[in-house]
Amino acid sequence: MSHSLQHVYHKNRLSKWSPPATDTIKINFDGAVLEKGSEVGIGGVARDSSGAVLA
Repeated sequence: MSHSLQHVYHKNRLSKWSPPATDTIKINFDGAVLEKGSEVGIGGVARDSSGAVLA
């Protein structure tokens, strides 16, 4: 069985963070993998409803 990696390209687009409901925490994260899979990276941020960074 052969597998292939499909390349996906997105146009630049404006994104805007929106706060979570009161008394909740919102976690955003993203990751990337080099084409040959030899290196990966991931990062994230947690914020409360006022936008304060928690972690």
